[in-house]
This record gives sequence, structure tokens and C-alpha cells, in this order.
Amino acid sequence: MRGADGVLPAVVVVERRAHERLGHYPVLFAEVAEGFAALGCRVTMLTAHGWCLETERATPCALSTYGHAAAVLDGLAQWLRQMSWRGRRGWLGRLAGMLQVVVMTREAAATARRLGGDTVVVVVADVDAPALIAAFAGRGRWLIHTYLAPRHPPRAIWLRVDRVVERLARAAEWFRRRIGGCCVVAVPSDVLWEKWARVAETSGLRLVITLQAGGGSSSSIPNAREQLGIDGSYKVALLFGASYDEKDPATVFEAFSRLDEWHLIVAGGMAAQIPPTARVLRAYPGFVDERTRELLYSSANLLVISFHPGFDRNSGTLRDAITWSIPVVCSEQPQLVEVVTKYKLGTVFRPGDASSLVRAVRAAPDELDPVQLARAQSERSYRITAQQALDAVGVTPDVIDRRDTG
Repeated sequence: MRGADGVLPAVVVVERRAHERLGHYPVLFAEVAEGFAALGCRVTMLTAHGWCLETERATPCALSTYGHAAAVLDGLAQWLRQMSWRGRRGWLGRLAGMLQVVVMTREAAATARRLGGDTVVVVVADVDAPALIAAFAGRGRWLIHTYLAPRHPPRAIWLRVDRVVERLARAAEWFRRRIGGCCVVAVPSDVLWEKWARVAETSGLRLVITLQAGGGSSSSIPNAREQLGIDGSYKVALLFGASYDEKDPATVFEAFSRLDEWHLIVAGGMAAQIPPTARVLRAYPGFVDERTRELLYSSANLLVISFHPGFDRNSGTLRDAITWSIPVVCSEQPQLVEVVTKYKLGTVFRPGDASSLVRAVRAAPDELDPVQLARAQSERSYRITAQQALDAVGVTPDVIDRRDTG
């Protein structure tokens, strides 16, 4: 999408949790922004309380934070969520979460107004409230990346609140389209498309499938193992990432206890779940800095991706496998298997089945097919995913066939 003068629009990429050292959130935030910058857009990265990788990762994008009042409100909402005895599921936590989304939306809208012109706002925060964003977004073009499934409110009162928000979103979207704007909800899989279809229809929002932020190609550090103190002759498998309910590190630990020829390294939140009986070469608990992350990927012969059945999102580690040219073994979730098989990235195993994982590890390729790897890096690059986003907000047919937009 280009303006009347042929110039690409300015883009605001907003992530309210970019200050938190948690999983791929701060990395994904940067990759989305850098994709638009690679296309030639003027990009502003907007965060609630700063970006935790600001001193570790160079970026061509401008970095901006909430204004003072918005930062105070966001901090208050976060405190209220922590005070809620049921966390985000309690009524206080739910209200606080809604306040955070509204504050983020209004700050993003204010930033877009300051940049002027036909600025596009891209939301990459892990929110499950696209209708609430649409209701408060105001003018302009908005793309909301949604990686979570919609909540099913346990109480009738929250169901009524959701219906009110959806009606407000429909009215706001009608006005936005009348003045040349739009609000589009982007999901990374068919499964999530099905789950969000009703909300999108009720809210009057367009729903599309886009790739999760892609990757480029990174060169391995030649002496990475030497810097980490790892024997250069070892076959090293890496289990990397934050810990949350859908992940299944237990199956990985069980499988690698039978794989004497392999040495397992665990990094991130899953390192806190290592049982005493596990065979683990190294553990790097918590959020690892960018340099350690680069050294770990440069040292790995294989990446292990393991989720419980029912996982319906994409994987940041799978994206990293493409970027760093590392074979994978991956549990059989449809949206992950599709990528692994399409580009011949490795082997798959049945979720929760350690014996299946053992067989997958032993059948995994020693290296990736260079032709297929180049294809994956080209078709799933930062630039491609950014272009998909601009295409989604730059066209306004009444009906978009989801299978033609992904």
C-alpha cells in the first residue's frame, strides 16, 4: 500500500510487554518492526515501559514509550492484576487487563496522529481482545496480531460485557471505513481463524491469516562452543524458550535420557522444570541475553520443539530454526508440521510420546537442504510478513477469502 505520492506509510508497532524478559515477546516485537523498515517504511516501536533489548540489539526503528499518564495507568492496571486473587481470570484482573488494552490502544492512536498521514498501527501484544482495541482505536488503519484463542467467559456478566464491546467495535469500524480506515485481525493459523470467526463477524472486523513475523538468515559464530565451554565433537540438541502450560518439556527429558549419543541443552523458562533424573549437558535458566542466545543457536545441531496436544499457535523457536539453519524435531501440531514438511526442516513426533521423539531425533537430518532453506528464508522473511500486513490493511473488499490471504 502506498499513498497518493507513492511513499509507503509510517508504521507504529506496539507491544505493551516489550520491557519484560519473557520468551520471544521482545524479539518478535523487533522482528515485526524491522520487517516494515526493510520495506522502506518509517517505523516507530511503541512500548509501555521501554524495550528490554534496547542495549543489546540494534534496530533501524525509532523507539518510543507511553506518556507519563498512560504509563502510570498501565502500571496501576498491572498492580491490580497482581492483586486479583484469581489473576487475569478474576473480575479485578479482567477489568485491569481491559484497562491495559484501552491505554495501549489510545497511546498507539496518539502516536499515529503525531506521525501524521496515513500511518498504520500494528499491534503485536499478546492480547485476546481485538474487539476492545477496535472499539477504542479511532481513525486510521490497524492490524491486530492475535496469537491467543478467545476466552470463554465463565459468567454471564462477562458474556454481556463482551457483547457490548463487540457492538461498540462494529459501530467504530463502520465509522472508520467511512473515512478510509479499517481494523483487521490477523491470526497465524486456520485453527485460530475458526475460533475468532464469530467475534470478527459480530464486531464487523476483517479476519485474515498472515505469517507470524518471519526471519532472515544469521551466520553462526565459528567458535561458539569454545566460548560456552562445550566439546566440539558433541551432538547437541537445544530446547529453548519460555515455559507455559502448552509446552511439554517432560517428554523431551524422558526421550533424551534414552539418547546416549546426544547432549541436551535447556535454555529459558523450561530450565526450571528439569527433573533430577534428566540427562542435561547445560541449563541456562530464565531469559538469556542476545549474545548467549546467538552462541546457543550457533552451537546446536538440532532444535527440539515440544507442545501438548491442542496447541494452536506458531512457534518462535521454529522461526529461529529457519533463521539459524538448524534442523528441528517438532511435535505434530498442524500449523507447525505444515511448515516443517513444506521446507523439509526436520522430523515430527507424536505429542507426549517419548518413544516417537527418540525415533524422530535419530531420523532427523544432519543439515538442512540448502535449496529448501533458501526458499523458507525467502518466503517467510521479515519483508514478506510486513508486506502481508500492508496488503491486509490496504485493500477493502467486502469479503476476504481467508485461504487467499495467508
